[in-house]
Amino acid sequence: MPESVVEGQTAPLDWLLKANGSPQNLTDMTVTAVLKTAAGKIVATSDDVNVIGTTGGLVRLSPDAVDFRSYRSPYTLRFRVEDVDGKVAYFPSGDPAVIIVRKP
Repeated sequence: MPESVVEGQTAPLDWLLKANGSPQNLTDMTVTAVLKTAAGKIVATSDDVNVIGTTGGLVRLSPDAVDFRSYRSPYTLRFRVEDVDGKVAYFPSGDPAVIIVRKP
């Protein structure tokens, strides 16, 4: 089901990353967001993701004021998780999350 936000939102969005139905342990892992506009352009999200529940799979995306624009909606979102050995996984691994952006 699509997530919905209002254009210009800077309040954090929390996401639960699951593997096989259970929260992913994120201890010693690097998590980044792969946020794309409807046209497929990547939105710069460096330093916008924090792990807030390492053993519980909880991450926080803190968007900048220009990250979500209604005219670029809908957005897709996946989280890229890399372990200390350089192995990479994406969450979700199926269809990406869809974010609909509405005007204020």
